[in-house]
Amino acid sequence: AVILLSAGWFDDAQSEIALLPTPVTPEAKAVRARLWGAAKDFLMASRLANEAWDAKFELRRPELMDVVWPGEYRELFDVASKTNKFDSLLARSLTKQESGFNRRAVSSSNALGLMQMIPSTAREIADELKIGKLVLPDDMFEPSRNIKMGTHYIAKMLDLFKGHVPLAVAAYNAGPTRVERWSRMRPSLKGLETTRSSAAEYELWIDEFPFAETSFYVKAILRNIMLYQLVETGSLVAKEP
Repeated sequence: AVILLSAGWFDDAQSEIALLPTPVTPEAKAVRARLWGAAKDFLMASRLANEAWDAKFELRRPELMDVVWPGEYRELFDVASKTNKFDSLLARSLTKQESGFNRRAVSSSNALGLMQMIPSTAREIADELKIGKLVLPDDMFEPSRNIKMGTHYIAKMLDLFKGHVPLAVAAYNAGPTRVERWSRMRPSLKGLETTRSSAAEYELWIDEFPFAETSFYVKAILRNIMLYQLVETGSLVAKEP
């Protein structure tokens, strides 16, 4: 596995790592998590790292946290997010939740690649960006194209919901029509898009959203943003949403 990693053959290295005995102790899980991270399987790395430091607090160390909140494709995210005028931490945090940075990820709903673009949305975005006809799924497995299109779609959701990040994230997951329809049915949410407050009454809707997956998704991405900031800068500055 180490020889394959040094040669940059990450998929082959993953196949070798998968043949190793299952780690049992927290320390063994921490070592294996770092090995999976080196092989760019960040989902496996995250699972084992979480098991390791849940069992032993002392394992919550920077070198292990770096494989759970990796810097994979950071330059691509920075450029694409700057083009779309929002913080790249949002795009990276969303991608961690969507695919775990697996560029060839395919979901049960046929969402593709890093930022999990479904074919119909991908074609719509390709038209808007004048990319031309897509070859699916291959084009969505190409990181720079997937990130360019995914960040453009995030920007659309931010624009639709007046820059309100939690609502935009909910729309990315559940679709903007569902979010708009549900919010219209709740008079108490009127004007939420222009509210910039973390007061409980303005965030309760996240737990009340009728799709459990989306409710968890919004909170997970907001968590990822904070933890990325903490891991990469060593400090956390809480901001309104």
